[in-house]
Amino acid sequence: MTWTRLSGAVEALLTSPELAAGWWCGVVALAIGMAAAAVLHRSRSRPAPVPILGFLFGGAVLVAVGLTLGWPAGLALGLLVLAGAGVAGRWMGAGPLMSMLLAVPGAWLVVFQGVPQLAGWPRLLTMTAVVVGGWLLADFDRRWHRAGLAPVLLAVSVAGVYTTVPDTEQALAALGAALPLALLGWPWPLASLGQVGAYVAAGTLLWVVSAGGVGRASSVIGGVACLGLLAVEPLARGLRPDHRSVVDCLPSGRWGVPAVATVHLGLVYMAARLVGLRPSATQAGVLAGVGLAGAVLLALAATAVRFGWSVRLPQ
Repeated sequence: MTWTRLSGAVEALLTSPELAAGWWCGVVALAIGMAAAAVLHRSRSRPAPVPILGFLFGGAVLVAVGLTLGWPAGLALGLLVLAGAGVAGRWMGAGPLMSMLLAVPGAWLVVFQGVPQLAGWPRLLTMTAVVVGGWLLADFDRRWHRAGLAPVLLAVSVAGVYTTVPDTEQALAALGAALPLALLGWPWPLASLGQVGAYVAAGTLLWVVSAGGVGRASSVIGGVACLGLLAVEPLARGLRPDHRSVVDCLPSGRWGVPAVATVHLGLVYMAARLVGLRPSATQAGVLAGVGLAGAVLLALAATAVRFGWSVRLPQ
């Protein structure tokens, strides 16, 4: 790409009304998150990040898209139903399987009603990804909510979706919202997804994948795979009897979150640029399957080695 084309692409990105709307909605959501964190930190002797990131991200994207592209049918109601599935899992004692079953109606509203032009197997893929992804994100947040990982990793995933889907309007709104919200995770962990908000975040992100990937089926596969470490970590941890995590094998301290985000970025890059840009869905599916299996195996191999320099992130 020549310098002229690159500068033109950057200018178009920065002048996008969707990005601007997402940014300002994200800034408002950031202010709400910081205020909630300040109140919680005053009221608790051992404060933890406020579990509202999923709601802040979903709300910011919904408003930004509504203001610039029109209010998507079914999305708001679908996110509300997904939140109900998270509530059942968090406070009503429903197990993972029951929570996922309760998330099915919400996923149907988000995908089938929210993106009616999406048809065939991409619909089923993204609907399934909403259900399973909500559970995976909730499990990730349950383990790492004190570390401030989710806001940063979510922003990286949204950036990956933006670079792989052919229609970028919805992804630009989501990217604008996710960037300021990343400050709720680093340098100070102020907010987490929340086990309820995890389903909302998954539904929002995968709605963006569905809406932007209508024109190229492989981008839907790549966009789903942009969950990256948010999906790989709980899958690999669940396969270990001692439930040790690959994140335990990375350096911690002040630069722990950037270290984890770098690993996540590598997975997202492969999903967005190697999987999502394939000319055929078959090629994309094979690459995504091999990549997921390889990432899980590498995570298991890493946890089998005890690194002497590893300092664990707070959990």
